Amino acid sequence: MNTSPVRPGTELATQYHAALTPGFSFFSDTCRDLLRGSIFDSRAPGFVSGSICDKNALDDCFRGLPYWAAQPEQSVNYVSCHDNNTLFDRLTLISPDAPRERLIRQNRLAAAFVFLSQGVPFLQAGEEILRTKPRGHGKFDDNSYRSPDRVNAIRWDTLEIPEYQQTLAYYRGLIAFRKAHAGLRQTSREGVLSSVFPVETGSPKAVCYRVEDRYHSILAIFNADDDSLTLNLPEGIWDVNIHGKTAGTAPLFPAQGQITVLPCSATVLTRKKPVDVVAALIWEKDRFLICQRPAHKARGLLWEFVGGKVEPGETPEQALARECAEELAIQVEVGSPFFQEYHDYPDMRIRLTLFHCAIASGVPQLLEHKALRWIRPEEIPNFAFCPADVNVLARICQEYGSRPPLM
Repeated sequence: MNTSPVRPGTELATQYHAALTPGFSFFSDTCRDLLRGSIFDSRAPGFVSGSICDKNALDDCFRGLPYWAAQPEQSVNYVSCHDNNTLFDRLTLISPDAPRERLIRQNRLAAAFVFLSQGVPFLQAGEEILRTKPRGHGKFDDNSYRSPDRVNAIRWDTLEIPEYQQTLAYYRGLIAFRKAHAGLRQTSREGVLSSVFPVETGSPKAVCYRVEDRYHSILAIFNADDDSLTLNLPEGIWDVNIHGKTAGTAPLFPAQGQITVLPCSATVLTRKKPVDVVAALIWEKDRFLICQRPAHKARGLLWEFVGGKVEPGETPEQALARECAEELAIQVEVGSPFFQEYHDYPDMRIRLTLFHCAIASGVPQLLEHKALRWIRPEEIPNFAFCPADVNVLARICQEYGSRPPLM
């Protein structure tokens, strides 16, 4: 960082010139020092050890935009690498008398912040199993490039111990969660600033962030205090995916109204956003049109109405006209909405709106579906429909079972 150029007038490719080197990333010692403490004092605490840190600086690091970064992908976020102490050794040096379980919680908390932040996450090999480089007599090697294997070895045999297994599983869960949510992987400053928002916690030792993407709202809470933290939640029912010793994509339990974050830990909640889906109710005299999904797609071979997702920038009516043209090669006149239904699938929550439609031109063709049928309301029980259509079909029977429209 303090290297001097050998040619007068030459600017070095350092963090401070990140804006001049787009496409290049830099190790974020800013993030490292905030989370674990200053590199120049091995006993100085950072956020995860309970130090009261500059929350604005933490916010910037979570956004992948420390003061020197022009774009989030330029920030490589980490708390340990080949230089200096391992994370677990550093935490031990800061709190030599702390219970081991507390140090492990601090290790997990640091990892959660790194893997949930915007930017590029990085970890030292073995950090996920509490790697240590002991020198003996309570000391640790912080510059082991020429130290023997007994110092540098990764102790895989420790995985026979439950606390090491749990920590490894936690790291795996963090990685899986990050991969499952595109909102945690923004590639532009504009994308970050429009989707990542700090949330007040009322505690000097806790930070919280709301992340919005197309399919989910994410609430990430990092509590470095030795006491539990209770926060009010935004409206709705949330799934808790990361809590205590456990991290992953599967919901652990639901939360509504409030959530309590355990001492020195991270809690992450998600709430599915409804994906707008439109469908067409097309009649031919006393029959309406249904389509069978191809076998290779989700919910394969089930029956449904023609339609699909509303893409960004489209109105529902525009989306439905496009879907009818793409799927059936017909032009339709989109009329009034007939019914709206919310439904939760394992991979998404949809808001399905069924519109009255009439064919303006063309004859329905099998472009994307396996089969097409024109059926009467009383024939509905003969077909296996997508779960989201069940209440829609009940409404059709209620409205038109005895008096179908003559189109």
